[in-house]
Amino acid sequence: MNSDEHETETLEMHYRVTLDFRMLVRAINDEVCQESFFFNDQSISAGEPDFEENIERQRRLYKLLRNNPTALDQYLLSALTQEAGNCVYESLPDAFDVKEEDEILVPLFRGMAEEDVRFFDECRERNVLDENTELISRAVKVEWEGAEVEEMKRRMAGDVKRPEIVRKTKLRLMKRLTSKT
Repeated sequence: MNSDEHETETLEMHYRVTLDFRMLVRAINDEVCQESFFFNDQSISAGEPDFEENIERQRRLYKLLRNNPTALDQYLLSALTQEAGNCVYESLPDAFDVKEEDEILVPLFRGMAEEDVRFFDECRERNVLDENTELISRAVKVEWEGAEVEEMKRRMAGDVKRPEIVRKTKLRLMKRLTSKT
């Protein structure tokens, strides 16, 4: 490979991704129980003798948590960071309508020399395109610059419902595809 065939300059850009979350510290009531996998009235454990007592035991523990500011702050931070991790992994790409790497690269390599097009098409057919474009993803290095948690007194801006719409659409498409087979 000669120096004319590749870029030698590193481009540096700085991005900030800000996620806003609203936290509701609610009472453990019927609504919360219905949202629970284990403690809704339709769960397998609903008929067990200690079902109601277990709910009451959790209410007592929750009261202690809510009355201990240090423990509550730690618990809220734990819940927030776990939800932020889930959001980043599962929902953030959909919120920005991010394309998969191959959706971006395919139109580009289709404009390359015939031999290159054939090579990358074969990689896609064999499901090894990621391995054969790894240097591109390695060349784009993302470094974590910082983290900050701040309680906000404003509402979120942006389309926070879009990831749920995308998820539901994917489920409907999967159901249609599986029902046709």
